[in-house]
Amino acid sequence: MRFVVAASALALAASAAAQASLVVDSLHTGITFEMGALGIALQRGSFARTAGRIVLDRAAKTGSIDVAIDAGSLKAGSAAREAQLKGDAWLDAARYSSIAFRSTRLVFDGDRVVGADGELTLHGVTRPVSLAVTAFRCIDVHPLTRKPACGAEATATIRRSDYGLSADLATLADAVSVRVAIEALQE
Repeated sequence: MRFVVAASALALAASAAAQASLVVDSLHTGITFEMGALGIALQRGSFARTAGRIVLDRAAKTGSIDVAIDAGSLKAGSAAREAQLKGDAWLDAARYSSIAFRSTRLVFDGDRVVGADGELTLHGVTRPVSLAVTAFRCIDVHPLTRKPACGAEATATIRRSDYGLSADLATLADAVSVRVAIEALQE
């Protein structure tokens, strides 16, 4: 649950201009996760607060993504479940308040971002992670802000035990699927 990218991190990109610097729009960005429970169901959750910056030069096929997720913003459908996941045995959100993704390389297909390799820091542990960017689009003028904007969807699977999150491994899967839907606006 709180790993994401991780969060998770995430991934996306910029306008048609040479190099664009974009700010993650937290109101229109969502990070969700799910993991198997008892082999019969899925446990799902999300994070409500993100912040970050994306720099992108599609012509040069370079850029960077730096996203932080507020671990305390975890939502899991009930106050009791959220308290458990934010607690010491899981995220320990009081001690590790931020989950961070920082890219080391963006992967392009033409001028479109299709992947982001980087490092995810979760629960005080930093490990490499790769995001598959499944959708990516930029527009020159956002209808509300009148600024260039980009949006992307990305996925990754992490092993929570890699980050020291090994509580309840007998009943909850180690593999956690992370989905990122992100929007960013040019500064």
